[in-house]
Amino acid sequence: MAVVTRKFANANAVVTTGWTNPTNAYADDTSYATAIPAKNATVNSDYGFANITAADVPDGAVITSVTMAARDFNSSTTTNKTHGIQGRNNGVNSGTEATNTGNTAEATITTTLGTVTVADLRSASTLLKARVRSTQGNSGTTTTSSLDWVDITVNWSGVATSLTADAVLKKTITPTVTADAVL
Repeated sequence: MAVVTRKFANANAVVTTGWTNPTNAYADDTSYATAIPAKNATVNSDYGFANITAADVPDGAVITSVTMAARDFNSSTTTNKTHGIQGRNNGVNSGTEATNTGNTAEATITTTLGTVTVADLRSASTLLKARVRSTQGNSGTTTTSSLDWVDITVNWSGVATSLTADAVLKKTITPTVTADAVL
């Protein structure tokens, strides 16, 4: 049976310029982090997550996928504004960046990370980051990018088990002899 564990971001670090009020992207609450990048510029931050404990995903769980997502929109329609999210593991891009362009209605962009282990999840606060960006194209007409939330979702199934031939239960029966016994 597949199980899903989801956590919102709880930390951020500026990569280039950074989002205004970045902590507003820590919950799904319509309180927004914003960015207004200049012509041909990018605003981006690495959003981090709390460690994922054994209570969230048990030791030995089979990790089927790890995704990171961001919910965003633009203040007006434009083909010159791109939002992106790139998963990162231990300072290296993991998976492919997901993007959208010019949306004025809230939209979710999701990227799937490459291999992530249970050990990586236990150290999520230092290893796993979502790099979220807003890039203005070659237009002097800027729009405001709004970011509602950033999250990490772990899809996993039951604890991995394996049996070997030595795992068979054995019971040894020891015969008992009494004085009345006929031999």
